[in-house]
Amino acid sequence: MITIIKNLPAGIIGFRYDGHVTKEDYETVMYPAFQAATEKNKELKVLCEMAESFKDFNLGVVKGDLALGLKYF
Repeated sequence: MITIIKNLPAGIIGFRYDGHVTKEDYETVMYPAFQAATEKNKELKVLCEMAESFKDFNLGVVKGDLALGLKYF
């Protein structure tokens, strides 16, 4: 599961990874958050926190992460 870390300074977006992270987490949480954040900020810093409960992610996540990185690079 991916959740958004709230109350970060402007220009910083944060995500917390818990348990098993899926491609659907990217599609429903990360993509919309990046879209909204890049509309407000030309430059963006990203914070990713992996909780102690983080277990793993599947190949779809790796593909989604690469696609997201290339889109907003």
